Amino acid sequence: MKKGATDDADVLPKTPKAYVFLSSFTREFGGWLPDGSSDKSSLRYKAFELGKEAGRTVWIAEEFRRDLKPPMEHLEIVDSLWEHVRGCDTFICLLGGDRRGDDEDGTSVVIDEKTTAVSFFEAELVLAALLGKPIEVFEAKGFDPGPRLLALLEMLRFALPTENWHGPLGEAEILRGIRSVLQSAPVARSIIPTWMPSFRRRVGGWLLAKMYAVRGIRSGRLPGQREIFFLDGIYEPRGSNPNKELVESLLGKARDVARTETKLARLWIAIRELMAIQIGDDCPTEFLLLWDRALTNWASGAAWYGLHGYTFLGQLAALYSVADVRKILRKRAALTHLPEQVEHPVSLASGLYSTAKLMPSPHQRRAIFEDGLAHLNQTIQERGGLSANLAQMRGSFFLRLGQTTRAVEDYEEALRRRHIENAADGQIGESMSELGFAYLRQMRLFKGRELLEKGAALMEKEKSASPGFYARGLRKLAIGYASTGRPWKAYESLAESRDIARKGQLFDQLR
Repeated sequence: MKKGATDDADVLPKTPKAYVFLSSFTREFGGWLPDGSSDKSSLRYKAFELGKEAGRTVWIAEEFRRDLKPPMEHLEIVDSLWEHVRGCDTFICLLGGDRRGDDEDGTSVVIDEKTTAVSFFEAELVLAALLGKPIEVFEAKGFDPGPRLLALLEMLRFALPTENWHGPLGEAEILRGIRSVLQSAPVARSIIPTWMPSFRRRVGGWLLAKMYAVRGIRSGRLPGQREIFFLDGIYEPRGSNPNKELVESLLGKARDVARTETKLARLWIAIRELMAIQIGDDCPTEFLLLWDRALTNWASGAAWYGLHGYTFLGQLAALYSVADVRKILRKRAALTHLPEQVEHPVSLASGLYSTAKLMPSPHQRRAIFEDGLAHLNQTIQERGGLSANLAQMRGSFFLRLGQTTRAVEDYEEALRRRHIENAADGQIGESMSELGFAYLRQMRLFKGRELLEKGAALMEKEKSASPGFYARGLRKLAIGYASTGRPWKAYESLAESRDIARKGQLFDQLR
């Protein structure tokens, strides 16, 4: 049998949509018996039975995915677990037992015969935090976490509100708590109906605005000086350096997969391995370069996944940490040969641009657009002038700040440079799309639609490599069609854009 393949008998009939994903250590709360069946005396199985009584599925691997164990590759298991976490409404985490020793945070993920710093338990918990799932933690009596598990829980505590942490409790009390969760509706569903996406975005904007005030503007910092670091600057010293070969392997695996969520899973494991060494003046250059690659790629994936704003796992936090890494590397550039340029990350300006659009008030949006423009101008100054990419990005900031004429001038310059550089069709198409959309703002409606159509056609040629840009181009083309009296074409373009975004997990483009 091919490695990673499974016996059909291990995979049960199609899993119903999970209301609860139950995450726990199997040593304390049960799981598989030696013959591969469920331990029906375990707390996990009793929770599963409570779900059946309530008519709401409690997902446990030993009932729905008995194949999630060797010989299946560990990364395949992580991918499958993430898929089921994403599909649940509520995430329940059980903590208990004497969790000290080599497996204190659960079974470690092994990749290329190398043990990583991440356990399957952590992988499940991290995605729940990333997605903003309602998380309920039930701590059993006698829970005694070791230092690594304690560090993990501290690192993710921002996703575990005090009111959602229950315990210490006995088994009967935990089961009563789970029953209560099963009988209630998630906050997101009871307060914000699914047919009100704009209200969901407005609520999200309020939360982002609060985080921006607390974490970004604190102490009255000016545009270009507001920052938040990845995981709030938490590290996990282990007495040894990270496994460089393992990190390199994971970065390669992340590059080679198409789905955003799958990329983030591999990048998270790489970042957790790197967390053994702190970003700072004492960090060896080889590890600073790995930090730069890992966080840059995380920021890109997080952006397409919709993780904007001042969250410790989001795009901006990763990019501010990249800026910190590169500041140190630039100091060393005169003494040490570096294999790549280490300028101020232009993607930081892009991240602030995306975050600003989510803010609830014009004043707050303008403040963050100005913040992003300050970072963009720093990059332009370091490079000694404009490029096609920088001109296009600056045009977007000017358009949002109401300076339409200056925006059109930058977009026209970007398109001119693309042609001079013999850029790829997708890049030329993107520039056409941006300029066409700006023309709509100047009420040059048919000229704008013409460029939007040409841009989308060029981007379609490279949609397999850059689906996000094509989806965005189609969304803007839909506005062009609507503005020129072609609502049926607008509907078709928007529907195609959404279909591409859903398939590629490009949640940032689902509007």
